[in-house]
Amino acid sequence: MRGRWGGWNGWDGTLRYQGLRVSQVLHLHERDVDPARGVIVARVGNAGAKGAPTRVLPLHAALVEEMPNWERERGYFFTRPDGSRWRGDAVVEPFRRAWSKAGVPVDRWDRPEGIEGLPGERAHGRPSHALRACFINGLIGGGIAQAIVDYLVGHSKGAVTDAYLVQGRVEQSPYWGEVCKAIRAVPRVGGGLAGA
Repeated sequence: MRGRWGGWNGWDGTLRYQGLRVSQVLHLHERDVDPARGVIVARVGNAGAKGAPTRVLPLHAALVEEMPNWERERGYFFTRPDGSRWRGDAVVEPFRRAWSKAGVPVDRWDRPEGIEGLPGERAHGRPSHALRACFINGLIGGGIAQAIVDYLVGHSKGAVTDAYLVQGRVEQSPYWGEVCKAIRAVPRVGGGLAGA
């Protein structure tokens, strides 16, 4: 999945830096990104993306720098070589191959069916979800409040809801500074999106 959508310069970097769901990243349109304001709109997927509300998020600095270089097809950032849009399940095998090639133990990114895990853990995860899990765990481990993390990833259980971060006026919210602080806390990776 290299090329116009590729590497840490694209969809997988967006997963890593923003904590979005795969469907939200693969359907990202140029109207959803405002580098001048430094925001990205996380929209619900066609199927509702688990009912997560549309929300405005601060755009990670690494993406602000790289997005102007990304090609677009009919406004979409991540398309197949023929111009059609990706489906979320299309990234499962490329992620499995990448995790395996990197030597990351399977239990870190996928758990085969029949293996018992912790309470609440998925029975069979998606390899791409490991980046989202790292985003969540890294922020919580770094001292970011659970409610802020819940807002960033679209979990409705958080106290910071659309009532407090209203699209269009999100920067005036008393929580906006904390949300921006959380995104700035996501460390850069080496390689394509140059580390600090």
